[in-house]
Amino acid sequence: MIDKWFSEEVALATQTNKRLVITDNDGEGRFLLGYLPKGYAFFYVNSIDDEAFARFQAENEFPNDKVIFYSSIAAKDLTLLQEYVQTCGCINLDDIDSYLRNLLFSKLHKNTAISKEDLIIAAKMCKGKTVEWWKSIMDGLVKPLDIRENILALLHNPKALKKNSDKHIWKSLCTEIYTLIGKPNTNQPEDALSLEVSGTIFSRLADGTLDGELLDIYYQWIDSKSLSESLPKHLSAFNLRADVDVLRSHPDHCFEALDKKLFSLISKRLEAGTNCDDIVQYIDKRVSSPRVADKKASWLRHLQVLLEYRSKGIDSVNDIQSFAQYYLVNFAKVDTAMRKLYVSWLSNEAILRPIQNYYENLNKVLLDKWFSFHRQYQQNQFLYLKTILTENQHCAVIVGDGLRLEIANAVAQKIRRSQFDCKIEEKTGFCDLPSVTEIGMSRLFGINSVKAQDRFNHLKSEFPDVEIKQLDKLSDADTAEKLILSFGDIDQVGEKKQLGGLKDIDAYEDYLADAISRLLAMGYGKVFVTTDHGFVITGILDESDKVAPPAGDNTKTEERYVLSDTELYGPDIIEKEGDFFSYRYAYFAKTDKPFKTKGAYGYAHGGLTPQECIIPQYCFSSNEQAYSIGVSIINKAELGSMSSNFYKVKLKASGDQGSLFSSQVTVKIQRFVGDAPVPGGPVLTLSAGETKEMEFELPRGGEEKIVIVDSDTKKQYDFCTVKKSDDRDLGGLL
Repeated sequence: MIDKWFSEEVALATQTNKRLVITDNDGEGRFLLGYLPKGYAFFYVNSIDDEAFARFQAENEFPNDKVIFYSSIAAKDLTLLQEYVQTCGCINLDDIDSYLRNLLFSKLHKNTAISKEDLIIAAKMCKGKTVEWWKSIMDGLVKPLDIRENILALLHNPKALKKNSDKHIWKSLCTEIYTLIGKPNTNQPEDALSLEVSGTIFSRLADGTLDGELLDIYYQWIDSKSLSESLPKHLSAFNLRADVDVLRSHPDHCFEALDKKLFSLISKRLEAGTNCDDIVQYIDKRVSSPRVADKKASWLRHLQVLLEYRSKGIDSVNDIQSFAQYYLVNFAKVDTAMRKLYVSWLSNEAILRPIQNYYENLNKVLLDKWFSFHRQYQQNQFLYLKTILTENQHCAVIVGDGLRLEIANAVAQKIRRSQFDCKIEEKTGFCDLPSVTEIGMSRLFGINSVKAQDRFNHLKSEFPDVEIKQLDKLSDADTAEKLILSFGDIDQVGEKKQLGGLKDIDAYEDYLADAISRLLAMGYGKVFVTTDHGFVITGILDESDKVAPPAGDNTKTEERYVLSDTELYGPDIIEKEGDFFSYRYAYFAKTDKPFKTKGAYGYAHGGLTPQECIIPQYCFSSNEQAYSIGVSIINKAELGSMSSNFYKVKLKASGDQGSLFSSQVTVKIQRFVGDAPVPGGPVLTLSAGETKEMEFELPRGGEEKIVIVDSDTKKQYDFCTVKKSDDRDLGGLL
């Protein structure tokens, strides 16, 4: 407001006489001239010679213009301009402090006790500020120099801040900054001062003493998308001490090196068998805080899950069904955690091995309980697909190959955390043995065949309306009433890359979650997810970790099972009798470690562990709002046999305009030739009960598919095939 009031005072003084003298003995009020609009002629007067020149120029060159004489000579000491002082008026800024206080009192009727320095700073920064801001300044409630805003600007672009700051403001700002960071004012250049501030913040983050104003500034800096662009430069210039105690550091620090140091500390503690409770507490603080989320290692949450798991409750598990539920609720997340820790730390085996050993000890307790129920084990995946297709209308089934239960569980958690509104039924099943693709897929499709096409043909012979395709071929053109989507990427990448494929498998969680959400959005009432088998991660292996297979004649030894025509004997093996690839007996080790074979190690299946054998039989269903409007194509019959290349699609919205729940729906008419979309589908808005039509031209092939979808959610409302009739126009001859 000072800018406005000063401009008004000058305008009033020059309204009649057009000559005004402003005296400013020490120059502290010169900044006020910057608030004046254009239209004034300025003369700067510092001596008697300047007075003579200014007066002569004003009289000769600006006789009718408004002229301001800005003088560093006090009004009483002026000579040739004294006449203007006496007759035209003078604004006296010789005591800028008194001038500003008197001006504020005349306008706001308030006195203020703030310092001269703060008063001048406020006057220099007041442009665009409100009366309320000035009152807060005068009452001492707000500092005129926003230290937080200016430090953020200093961190982000110090040169720009210095360039845009008045010298007086810059000096005051530097003084406040040095006071805030607790260091003596050494008048450093702006770039050095910027690094001094960030270095102080980083040092106090590392030793856990960052708090108050600096902590708030750090949060605002690092959480801002634009301001945090300067963070890498500051981090690269900062030297983190090697002796930092990571457990004393601030939980919201931004140092990747400290997270790695934490992992190494846990590894050493576990290897030594010492207590890790203080580490777990620190990880909990770091993970639970929502601040600085993108600067915290993603594996921290998984490490937390691994370290916080306790096997309490497993003793009460008394049959294989309750074990499957226990695994789903309690241990599946531990398997997920260890899988993701492998992805992040597999390149550092020395540090990872104690973590792996810790996991294996937890897993051994689980396996001991599981193998105690091995006589109860019965597969229940036979004809699973037939059951789903018989009992459900308009459904989709994703059939994975090697889709471990914990991965399906992680996918379900992702969908729960998303905005997609759906119900999830997490049921489990048991695959047939050995837990390999040829067996599991044959059971799911109800036919014993190693060829996928044979299995597909068998299912289609029983369900002619089912469509079977690869998941990556899913298209908006898919309108099958019953859709089977094969997803074999996990097993393929695992067998090909072994442990190196875990990173790919990690990415498939998002892929599957997106696919399920997409199918539900397309209008499938239920989306089922199942698989042929799971897998184990054999991890870092020594030769001594591998299991010697039971000896015998005419045997076949695979990584996770042994087949034989005669009974074999050996310690810690489980025998199953039946028909196993024409062998009478199958043998499984009571461990997740592989038999000694010539194959690569890391990813394996075929055994009898819960990770391989308990499979997902999940169902995702949409919670669609009641009373929503539907849209249908009402001329399907004529569209199926067109006599012309031009046709009209007639749409009708369900309900009636008088309905209590009447509303509008906006749809897009999508056109496809095969699976290829035709660009430029029109968008229509229909009210309840309304009918609309659009005209199109058939493509050269004479056939296309029309799919009506919601323009926002992509839910499918209706579809039909538009086809030109093969009948010739006989011109009325018949």
